Amino acid sequence: MSDPMAEIRASFFIECEELLEALQDGLQTMYDGAGDGETVNVVFRAVHSIKGGAGAFGLDGLVSFAHRFETALDEVRGGNLVADAAVLKLFFTCNDILGDLVRESRDGIDHDRTRTDPVLAELDALLGGPVEAEASPEEAIEFEVTTLAFDLDLGLTDTDPDTDPTWRVRFQPGPMLYANGNEPLFLFRALRDLGELDVTCQDNDLPPLADLDCEHAHLGWDLSLTTSEDRAAIAEAFEFVEGLCALEIQPLDGAPALADLAALSALIDDVEEAETVDTAPTANPDLVEDAEAPDEPQMDAAPKIAAPSAAPAPERVSPPATPAPATPRATVRVDLDRIDRLVNLVGEIVINQAMLSQSVEAAGIPPNSPVRTGLEEFQQLTRDIQESVMMIRAQPVKSLFQRMSRIVREASADIGKDVRLRTEGENTEVDKTVIERLADPLTHMIRNAVDHGLEQNDLREKAGKPREGTVYLTATHRSGRVVIEVADDGAGINRPKVLKKAIEKDLIPADSQLSDSEIDNLLFLPGFSTADEISNLSGRGVGMDVVRSSIQSLGGR
Repeated sequence: MSDPMAEIRASFFIECEELLEALQDGLQTMYDGAGDGETVNVVFRAVHSIKGGAGAFGLDGLVSFAHRFETALDEVRGGNLVADAAVLKLFFTCNDILGDLVRESRDGIDHDRTRTDPVLAELDALLGGPVEAEASPEEAIEFEVTTLAFDLDLGLTDTDPDTDPTWRVRFQPGPMLYANGNEPLFLFRALRDLGELDVTCQDNDLPPLADLDCEHAHLGWDLSLTTSEDRAAIAEAFEFVEGLCALEIQPLDGAPALADLAALSALIDDVEEAETVDTAPTANPDLVEDAEAPDEPQMDAAPKIAAPSAAPAPERVSPPATPAPATPRATVRVDLDRIDRLVNLVGEIVINQAMLSQSVEAAGIPPNSPVRTGLEEFQQLTRDIQESVMMIRAQPVKSLFQRMSRIVREASADIGKDVRLRTEGENTEVDKTVIERLADPLTHMIRNAVDHGLEQNDLREKAGKPREGTVYLTATHRSGRVVIEVADDGAGINRPKVLKKAIEKDLIPADSQLSDSEIDNLLFLPGFSTADEISNLSGRGVGMDVVRSSIQSLGGR
């Protein structure tokens, strides 16, 4: 039997990868100058979510670092800290370390404090002093009832709280509600369509994390809805979960129910038709009983209710419609081993289909026979299944490109250059195995572009170029193949220098007459390098040789 906690932990680390991706995207957007308040919120929530999950599993080192990082982001969010280039550079470093801490926590590797402490010191200096430590994990997983005000921009006109009654809705899902694929958030959005909605989560029945039953509904909700609609309209929002939850819809204390309003309106009509005002009409017994109850608050005077007018009610004016955001693609997480098994099974189907075709040929079955027709349909179906299964393994190159951002930052810091990475075609899909095997050659090419392709900052300024160099990384589909290009805005290949170095290293004869493309291909020879001295980035002559051999092993060029 599988361990539920182990499954939850594994899901947490999978979610961390998605949060880190959102964090990287948000920081890059801010760095490009296209960020806004919501971008900062996305970045903050990503770090906060990682910290919260890490605290639940007692990952103290990860919690501590995320807390300090989150505090700095909160200062930006609150307008107390300007996210200039220097601050964002530090945030990128924090993002890299946070990703390392997540993976080390997943793999059970001890954290290297010599790497995190200097960055934490920079964060403390940025914030003007040490940040107060986060609560212990035991305290961090305590839960509180929190009121959430749903601010969904649905293009609706706000209701008038002075005239519209308020309803209290108590909603407690049963376990089958989630098993049937229902989501409370969608119900809340339906209620938000009716008026102004406040939501309070009730977690009184939430057990300690160790005793948490994933298949049990532990949470309930109290909702306050101010709307002009009646009870039936509110109940209609829960139509598809009827019988799967405990539901109570009542007018909020102090707000009359519609039935009572109807009775009161009839009472006023009786008063207006009376011959004299001295004789009080007979009141509704239910209302009188309510008025005489000692525990109920009394009103000083009955509210004056205007008689209905014959004039038509003014039409509600809606604000201009805004384009609806793109609907997110529905996804499901599947263990890679299952996909590999599915691919292998489809491969077996293809083999058996080929053997069956050979048997039909050997048996001399006529081309127009039903067996032949059925076999052709089976062949087409097999090809369709094979193509569909292979598409399941395809993934966007975005995760690979994001790793290159860190390579650029580290390489440029090592040699003192200002470099920016610009990417295009991040959603181009490639087989997962190909993506994994492209990491090494791309790393070498990116480092080569930073070290050899781009000039030093002062030389760029003298040449009239921006001080900051740019490396371009793009991916496209072209003629059935995936083309990945690495380019830079440097001075280009110094072919005379390349030719001279090749002759010095006895890689070619001194009297060789080579074309430009042949000179360029010298860069891929084993042991070739134009670097004058060996450094952390270059000088050993193995980088571009690795690139060529790796690409050729993938069937590329």
